[in-house]
Amino acid sequence: MESAAVKLEWKGPIGVGTLPVGDEEQKKLAAPHVYLSLQHYPARSVLYVGQSRNFLERLWTHYGNMLGLNGYIRGADGKQFYSPATDYMLERLNEADDLMMAVVEDVKRVRWWYAPLKAEFLDPVESTLIDYALAAKERELVECDNGRRQNFGSLDRITIEMEFEGTVPDIPTSVFPKALEGPWRLPT
Repeated sequence: MESAAVKLEWKGPIGVGTLPVGDEEQKKLAAPHVYLSLQHYPARSVLYVGQSRNFLERLWTHYGNMLGLNGYIRGADGKQFYSPATDYMLERLNEADDLMMAVVEDVKRVRWWYAPLKAEFLDPVESTLIDYALAAKERELVECDNGRRQNFGSLDRITIEMEFEGTVPDIPTSVFPKALEGPWRLPT
């Protein structure tokens, strides 16, 4: 049984208006990271857990997809307002002013927390974080946009210590306690 322990030193939040623009800051982001993307709406909060071998590129892709209408856009209520894969895509495009306002507001709403991580731990750490987020979703603590992702690589168990530098994500602390164990599953 192979196991590992990692410590995630989270940084953030960043988003429109606080994205790093200096060369040194961007160089640090152009490396493997796990991340939390959080969007708040009046009646709900939507969390997405992800990982990238180049977090700076992932930020660019995410914002590019939103601004280029290649991704989901939520309205002010947090419900899907636009998707390139829906039958009403052209109908939304006919309402370009409303659509562009929704895009701008949704882009500004996204906040990111990110933690550098060795590439070999990206899959097991992301999988464990997703499991915790989905369990929180089942307890109605937060809405999670992830599907289940089972990819623990060669690890049978991973222990994750969490430390936040700066502002902690404003979601219930029971979503991500300071220490996590994976693979983790809801009791049956």
